[in-house]
Amino acid sequence: MYETGFNNNNSSGSGEQERASSINVTFRVNVRIMNKLRTESEKRQTSLNAYINQILRQHVEWDLFEPKIGMIPHSQSRCWPIFLPVWTAMRS
Repeated sequence: MYETGFNNNNSSGSGEQERASSINVTFRVNVRIMNKLRTESEKRQTSLNAYINQILRQHVEWDLFEPKIGMIPHSQSRCWPIFLPVWTAMRS
């Protein structure tokens, strides 16, 4: 992996939000994965860079801790039978 560090904190003090520091990084990525990432970023009408940063942020801020705190991902269809009676009881 190749990294080049630089700082994007170039706020002029005129109310601009400061950008977080960032670095340039080079990775080898499977062609099919990269094509899917490009396609999804286009669907979301965002740059590939912004989309990959969203994915990485989600991973380090949530996905790493989810199993440690006992979270188990479930589909909405599996959760409705559990929560519907509670929701119905609360509304009546």
